[in-house]
Amino acid sequence: MAYYKKVLPEHGWEEVSIQSSDNHNEDGAGFMSTWHKKEQKWELYIGAGYFKNQNQTEVIFDKRERMIATAWIKKQPESICINEQPERSKDCFKITDKKTISDIISMINGALDQNKERTPYGGKSTIEVGSFHIEVYYDLDKGIYLVSDKGTKWMKPEKEFFESTRISKEY
Repeated sequence: MAYYKKVLPEHGWEEVSIQSSDNHNEDGAGFMSTWHKKEQKWELYIGAGYFKNQNQTEVIFDKRERMIATAWIKKQPESICINEQPERSKDCFKITDKKTISDIISMINGALDQNKERTPYGGKSTIEVGSFHIEVYYDLDKGIYLVSDKGTKWMKPEKEFFESTRISKEY
């Protein structure tokens, strides 16, 4: 890991993220890293681990599609309004707790931008952030699509998202 942290920046690569094992004596201990280079439309993944039983180090290099998460909401509002079932009712649940609003906005902004057409998930809800409207399509096992006039985003079906927004009664 130290080698890549030193050499890659010398060749124009910028560190996006690095995670490493806390206990380096553990079997499989190692690191995972992601790197971007300005002129590249892809990102580089490098991961490595040491496997005691084989007395081998495994290093993986992978060229991946670049993942981008565009911030849709720049300023935290006083409240947000969530309609769990917009096809049945125009009523919405108003959230005013600052921490909950901050958590929801962080999850929305952190969701990955998607260029492809969304998968038609069964659940549909809406989130109103001031005059900004987001349609939320979800499947509790497959994921969450966020659709607005700014584009489409996708995120894992995080329990925290469902708990904070109260979109699904199953959480």
